[in-house]
Amino acid sequence: MNAIEFLKSSTLYRSSSWLKPVISGVLDDSFTSQIIDELLIKLFNLEISSTIEKAEVDPADHDPVQNPKRHIHRIATIEKIENVGLLNLSEKMTLNPGLNVFYGKNGAGKSTIYTGLCKVLGKDSKQVIPSIYGSNNNSVVEITCICNGSEQNIIWTSKESNPDTGIMLFDNQISNVIVEQDQINEFDLAHLKSEYFVYIREVLETLEEKMLFLLGRRKEDAQQIKEFLSEKVPFILTGNFTKEKVHQHVFNDGQSKELEHLQRSLDLLNREELTESIRNIDNAVIETGKILGTFGSFHDEEYTLSYTVESLTRVNKLISDYNLAKLALDGQTAHSGIVPESWISNTTWSNFISTSIEFVNSLEANEQRKFNEETCVYCHQPLESDLSKKLISLYRELQVEHSSKLRGLEDKIKAAISRLNNVLVLLDSLISTEPRIEAEFDKINKIGQKCIDSNDVKKSFEEIHEVLVSKGTLNVESIYETIKQFCEFYLELHIQLKTKSVELKSSLDQKKQKILELQKQIEPLVIGRDLMLYKHKVIEFFELNEIISVIDKRKSELSRFKRSLAQQKTKFMNEEIMKQFENLLKKEYENLEFSPPDVWRLKTSTRGDVNKRVYSLNDKKLSQIFSEGERKIHSLADFFAQSELNNYQGVYIFDDPVNSLDEDKMQYVSKRIMKLVDQGNQVFVFTHNLVFLNMLVSDPGKDKINKVTRLSSQVHIEANKAIDNIGAMKERHREINKRIQSFKQRSILDITEYELRNVYDLMSGYLEDYVEQKLLSGIISRYRPNIRMNSVDSLKGIESELIDELCELYEQTSRKGSRHSQPIGAPKPLYEELLSHFELLDLKFKY
Repeated sequence: MNAIEFLKSSTLYRSSSWLKPVISGVLDDSFTSQIIDELLIKLFNLEISSTIEKAEVDPADHDPVQNPKRHIHRIATIEKIENVGLLNLSEKMTLNPGLNVFYGKNGAGKSTIYTGLCKVLGKDSKQVIPSIYGSNNNSVVEITCICNGSEQNIIWTSKESNPDTGIMLFDNQISNVIVEQDQINEFDLAHLKSEYFVYIREVLETLEEKMLFLLGRRKEDAQQIKEFLSEKVPFILTGNFTKEKVHQHVFNDGQSKELEHLQRSLDLLNREELTESIRNIDNAVIETGKILGTFGSFHDEEYTLSYTVESLTRVNKLISDYNLAKLALDGQTAHSGIVPESWISNTTWSNFISTSIEFVNSLEANEQRKFNEETCVYCHQPLESDLSKKLISLYRELQVEHSSKLRGLEDKIKAAISRLNNVLVLLDSLISTEPRIEAEFDKINKIGQKCIDSNDVKKSFEEIHEVLVSKGTLNVESIYETIKQFCEFYLELHIQLKTKSVELKSSLDQKKQKILELQKQIEPLVIGRDLMLYKHKVIEFFELNEIISVIDKRKSELSRFKRSLAQQKTKFMNEEIMKQFENLLKKEYENLEFSPPDVWRLKTSTRGDVNKRVYSLNDKKLSQIFSEGERKIHSLADFFAQSELNNYQGVYIFDDPVNSLDEDKMQYVSKRIMKLVDQGNQVFVFTHNLVFLNMLVSDPGKDKINKVTRLSSQVHIEANKAIDNIGAMKERHREINKRIQSFKQRSILDITEYELRNVYDLMSGYLEDYVEQKLLSGIISRYRPNIRMNSVDSLKGIESELIDELCELYEQTSRKGSRHSQPIGAPKPLYEELLSHFELLDLKFKY
């Protein structure tokens, strides 16, 4: 059962309802982006905006069926590699469509080529370091590859990252990750069509993006209309309205005319300024009340006049009592024969003496005795005569007998004068108060009338004030009549104004009630009119909210469907794919002659939407139990099993894949790699292991390798070289001769030490090849550890003298090159010596 059959038989598919057109389209390979648009228009009733906004969200951008991932079938050439470590490959390097082996010793520069290839192929985790001998920090790798059936050029620079091309890569870092971490099940099985889970999810995500876009746009539209309605018809947002009620709503001509009539009545009522009139009358009431309060008092709405005949008569009596008390005091003083009679009748004299006595009484006892019996209080001279002492004694006696009574009467007179002063101040202020009161006369039928003349009453109070000061006698009847007439006028006016105020306030209450009644009648008519006026906007608002609600609901259903889809994918991967993967993995184990412990387990784990395979040994991870060799075996088995399960066709890259493996397991890895080549894949192998190299290269005379050599400050690649071919020696000899000839065309001072050492490196390597190919006749080599016994006879002609010369020349070239470490340091190479050494090599050891 493939993924399509699995999904169509699932409950998820049968229950998808509104999603079925989309899911069916993907599973039947008939899906187009138009299906999503049609579904959205159907689901969300998009008559308001009949087109789906394609500019912002284009489903084609998310269509996994129409936009497959770029797949590299093979790499045709390496066009150039610039400033990647010590490697600068400027000449195009043509690659084998099958096996490509890069061999070199540790430190020769294989990793430089490897990381450069990784970078250009989008494996961004690999780090490229520019040459330490230059100031240029920009690295460049350019390749030509066969991609999706056509030749394409791919360039990488250190200023950017390339997209991952999905090639199969195996190195020590990946090997460790496979053992130490749970692996994501990125299986891509064509025959099981597991990619349809991804296709469906991506289409659903496209649908979700469009729904979110539509939701955002509809919410924006709804908010704009809401703001408009809140200004024009706010009752829609708070009232109990539905789209159906608004659709059915009408507002006829009769209702319109009724609204106009009621509105005119309301406008007339609102134009009546009762409030201002009431405020002015109430102010007049306050003013008249203040006037009346000055001359009398209110109690329970009854007014009592303070200035009555009795009260005015009491004033006369107060003055009379005062005069009698004063007369008694003055008379006794006069009879004493001490003070002239004319002084006694003088008020100033009386005050003078009284004040003196009060001052003496305020002193301490001994001081009082002094001024009563010995010293004059006025001149501080001794009281020499009996008469002066008698005067002081007499006044003190009179003070005790009459002064308290007299002072009490004086206080009452002063209080009466103070009250009169307040009345006179009020009467003076009437000049500004009367116009404000008279302004309200037209409201109480007193149009054209004036307030009572206040001058007469003012004169009466001035007369009272004069009598109190001069201690004379009031004309009680005349003054009373004047005051009474004045207060009766203002009392009547006060009552009339207050009555009018009550009437107006009652009218105002009636007006307010009438206004409320009119407003109550007008409100539903206004709502009906405005609702009719903005009916289309209100309906649009309701429809937008309905769409928003439906989108929210469908979006939630879509989220649940995506979760269920992930669960179905996990189930499918566990039931179908993981069975095949585990079988392939165990087969790889067997071929590698590896038997894991019985407690070894493989299971799946889903975290979120990510499905992973988990290896364990009881509660331990493989990295905690497996040895280094076992870790390598497991990682290779996992890699090969996944490759076979995915049936991946394309580019494989292996970097030192057999570290920690014995020769038997190396043999299987080499065969497994060659199986990939036989299946039509392009395979790159980077290795320093001669045994493994020999296993990969079955025919040393025909099979070619790319030899990597470190020459002082640069990495050198000898491309497409046979392992045991005399041609390699010829090529190396031509390269040495080419460089020697170039030196001869230059000044000795321009030739650098590095260049000389590089030539010595080539010469020492040539001598090694000479020993293998010429001296030992190829019976054994660095690349093939086994001895060719049928070639041993060719060793009979070896000359011992030639061996001595070869050893001496090899020692010179090795010490002055940089290929080998020197225990005592490498001597500085000299140009002349180099020429002589080359002449000897050319003479004695020519290929």
